[in-house]
Amino acid sequence: MYVLGVTGGIGSGKSTVAQLLRQRGARVIDADAVVRELYSGGELPAAIAARFGSGVVDASGAVNRPALGRVVFADPEKRRELERMVHPAVRREALARLDAWRSEGFRGIAVLDAALLVESDFEYPLDGLLVVTAPRASRLDRLERRGVPREEAERRMGAQADDDEKRGQADFVVDNAGDLKDLAREVDRVLRELGRDDAGGSE
Repeated sequence: MYVLGVTGGIGSGKSTVAQLLRQRGARVIDADAVVRELYSGGELPAAIAARFGSGVVDASGAVNRPALGRVVFADPEKRRELERMVHPAVRREALARLDAWRSEGFRGIAVLDAALLVESDFEYPLDGLLVVTAPRASRLDRLERRGVPREEAERRMGAQADDDEKRGQADFVVDNAGDLKDLAREVDRVLRELGRDDAGGSE
């Protein structure tokens, strides 16, 4: 099994790249989906509410992500504190899934789709790192189409490592300046560089 980290700045299209790899046979761990599961209730939301205030959880006890985002993205230290609370739990879940896939004998590409692989203090056992880049203007436009106000989008982009820093740690760089067909060709190029006909185990 080959463990490939897929990362990129917010709005870069990293999750689209992960989905294209899934379509080609990869198994994907979506870190953001793991966070949503962890935020749905239990010990972590309670700890977050205790630290950042009851306004960051809803009546069911689940984390209200927009409310929490307004708190932590306005204060770099609070954002780092939240990351120190959340990342270990995400890492434990990701490692458990990777171990399970190895036990099943999966020999394809296991993708870890996560925004902060470069910035995180919590390392993952990656065999390779793929960084997705896109022009800043394109990223802002994508985020605005998702309903993220430009000021908020710029603040979130500023909280992440810039593209140059990410490229410096990358084994593969995918440019998402074009359309979906262009992006699919880039993904296929990476598979060829890995010596694979697909992401599901063929070599």
